[in-house]
Amino acid sequence: EQREDLVRVLFAVELAHWFFIDFYCEDYNDLHVCNIKEFALQIFQHCPFLRDYVHNLDTILSRWRGYKLSVPTYGAV
Repeated sequence: EQREDLVRVLFAVELAHWFFIDFYCEDYNDLHVCNIKEFALQIFQHCPFLRDYVHNLDTILSRWRGYKLSVPTYGAV
């Protein structure tokens, strides 16, 4: 069900991106710290059920960012 909603998929990709930065890039200096778009592109290219959407990644990221900004959160940055 979540695979059908690409915005939800992007939330999972975001978690994986933070995990990659926090636990891999910190421990392995030769890894490139990439932004969410670069990371999502790699995920979309390597996951069979996401490959068909690689060409729409900019639109998907834009929809995800829009949704993310519309969700109220608490706390400080």
